[in-house]
Amino acid sequence: MKQTRIVILSAFLVCGTMIRAIPQFDVSGSGRFAAPVRISTAQAELLNERAGALESLAANTGTKATDWASKSNLNEATYTLHGGVTRATSAVESLKRDFDERGDKGDSRDQRAAADIFFNSIEKNLKYADDFTNQYGLDKFSVAKDTTVAALNSTSSVFKAVADSGFLTFDLEVDSDPQDGDVSYKRYDESYAPYPKQTNTTIQNLAYAVWTVRVVKRGYQPQEKQHNPFRERIHLMHFRLVK
Repeated sequence: MKQTRIVILSAFLVCGTMIRAIPQFDVSGSGRFAAPVRISTAQAELLNERAGALESLAANTGTKATDWASKSNLNEATYTLHGGVTRATSAVESLKRDFDERGDKGDSRDQRAAADIFFNSIEKNLKYADDFTNQYGLDKFSVAKDTTVAALNSTSSVFKAVADSGFLTFDLEVDSDPQDGDVSYKRYDESYAPYPKQTNTTIQNLAYAVWTVRVVKRGYQPQEKQHNPFRERIHLMHFRLVK
């Protein structure tokens, strides 16, 4: 009997250890995690290093494109903008590989999931800027140039933000007037996921991506807004509800 108890206790301890070792993976299934997702010191250094390179790329791309546009050469100006985005996208793809290699050995699959969302969102942001370039002629070329340069600079800025914070996740404060509205959130092309707390509240541990947040309160019109952490450094959304 004593031996049986020892075996049962040993099995319980092993199972308990295994349960504790399982990371709290992506609790919403769409980019919200149960806990903040940390990065290593080496990964932070890498992000800061690549941020500097992207800043230089943004400045050079903007200067060269402006120069070609001033000479009424739309083809070369557009080619310069496309080239800047192409180089930035290649740099992000290279960074993804290096970033994973510089992670701590004990990093959970949460970090890999958050990193995938982070880098994929950056690539989508760059692609949007690249597609935007083709919509304007020479008379409004400055709009296309500004959009491209902003995309490059915002990528650099978010690299620095993640490096400075030490996390691949951020908290998004959601307030409403009046309060006590039901909150839900989603990424692009996904269904809304309900948040368990009403406004005013904070959606915790979101991966770096563009998020759409909806607030619904009985007797008021539903509202939804978008938050882009690549452009907005203050993670706050305020809803003024209307009857």
